[in-house]
Amino acid sequence: MEIIIIGGVIAGIETALQARKNSEDVKITIYDRDYDIAHTGFATHYVAGGVVDNVEQLTLKTPEWFKSRYNIDIHTGHDITKIDYENKKIMGVNLTSDEEFEATFDALVFANGSVVTVPPVFRDKEFTNVFTIKSVQNARKLLSFVEEKQPKTAIVIGTGYIGLGVSEQLTNAGINVKTVDFLEYPMAQLDHDTSVHIADILEVNGVSFHGNEGVVELASHNGELDSVVTSQGNKYEADMFIVATGVRPNTELAESIGVEMGSSRAIKVDDKLQTNLPDVYAVGDVAEAYHAVTKAPIYLPLATTAVKMGRIAGDVITGGDMRFEGVLGTSAVRLFGQTIASTGMTEDAARRAGIEPEVLVTTKPAVLKIMGGKDILIKAVAEPKTERLLGVQIIGPEGVERRIDVFATAMQFGAKVSDLANIDLAFTPPISTPLDPVMYTGLLLSEAIKKCPLMTPEQLNEMIEDDQELTIIDVRSEESYKKAHIQGAINLPIDSLRDSLNSLNKKNKIVVYCGLGESSLVAQEILVNNGFEKVYNLTGGLSNYRTLNEEKISKESK
Repeated sequence: MEIIIIGGVIAGIETALQARKNSEDVKITIYDRDYDIAHTGFATHYVAGGVVDNVEQLTLKTPEWFKSRYNIDIHTGHDITKIDYENKKIMGVNLTSDEEFEATFDALVFANGSVVTVPPVFRDKEFTNVFTIKSVQNARKLLSFVEEKQPKTAIVIGTGYIGLGVSEQLTNAGINVKTVDFLEYPMAQLDHDTSVHIADILEVNGVSFHGNEGVVELASHNGELDSVVTSQGNKYEADMFIVATGVRPNTELAESIGVEMGSSRAIKVDDKLQTNLPDVYAVGDVAEAYHAVTKAPIYLPLATTAVKMGRIAGDVITGGDMRFEGVLGTSAVRLFGQTIASTGMTEDAARRAGIEPEVLVTTKPAVLKIMGGKDILIKAVAEPKTERLLGVQIIGPEGVERRIDVFATAMQFGAKVSDLANIDLAFTPPISTPLDPVMYTGLLLSEAIKKCPLMTPEQLNEMIEDDQELTIIDVRSEESYKKAHIQGAINLPIDSLRDSLNSLNKKNKIVVYCGLGESSLVAQEILVNNGFEKVYNLTGGLSNYRTLNEEKISKESK
């Protein structure tokens, strides 16, 4: 049996390794038009900030190593230009010698990844000081430019995972960085009330963020880009520019032989990673995945997805029984000492899927406060009908990656929110708390579904606009209330609330809030236990409400 894999980065390598793990009899050949294989392209920007000492460290192994250790043939600088599917043959050219070649296959795997996308104004243009971040060669060019030209200013276009990462690393290298994005907030795949905090992290660390500003015009001379003009009419000048506006699946070769594309425009595959053509597979950034919660097709060009897909395809091709079970999109990025992580669905995605979710925003220390523990912000989304946890977003300086992985594991195995409260997690004062943030999230969501419903800032605003019979109660101290409160709210401090019950109309809807949502939960329980039936806790408290509604806050006159 002869397996040909087009693409020698993470997905292709994993496919080959699993196939070899299963059988010594198969012939495995990888072709890649690039000269760097088995590389960590997702880490290229860490070279600029000095986290990775040497750019060559990004390439983990050589073709010779794979041949010696695993008897896998890898041909770099070999571009596959045509496939004769009927005769199971590939044709290509050796980019070093310009010689053409052919090879036959029994199984063909598309692992040729993705292609960087750029704003229309950048298409078909090249500048010596404009860079994309994807390959080892990109890293070499970027590092060479930084070392030789010693730029003082940079503009990063796009604020996804790569854009944020490179912004941090260039800042760490002493370069003044400005970010622009055609979307309103960074990391637009997250909910707005989460991503707005990312903009704050950038600004606090000296990186200006300019949202709702797509690049529409360029000014250059002598092959160098001087400035960009955005859709808001703003002109930004810099010594160097990074374009980090995403990728698209590299599907042209697969489409040429009739491979079917999915709704995400990536290659459609089944749970064996097989395409509509027998003996033809697709893995990694070129392939479409599906969401483990909704089962809907999605495009998630993540390294973790590529690893899973490659391993499964290699197993299936060599007679194994592994199957692809979907992904949650669990991911994280480290930004100026803060970790931003997410898994599963956002609130917005849940609503678009026709689910009316229970939404919790809470703040909890990852480590005991007496041990110097710092708060992490958690936003969790659940389906009330089934009690399923749908998704989680977390931002914080410590313990974030541990919690997001626990949430993801629980979701992967179908845990209900009430199950989270009973997870047996490790505790010792320097690393955690007795009531871990994961357990605490489960407790709050479970109570919200069963007894004490939550209300989002958006839902509260809708109720206010509809002029419903609504009572908004601020349960903080009188002093805190006077400093800032939601317009129209009355002040009934938590410690005297029981004495004020007769002043409230049990027929009205009541929304209670405090600073973060904890004291207001106690107030909600008092009201519910005293016969009030329509009581809601403003999730995340005043702190969360103010994130996107500062204009709706009444403040004490000075």
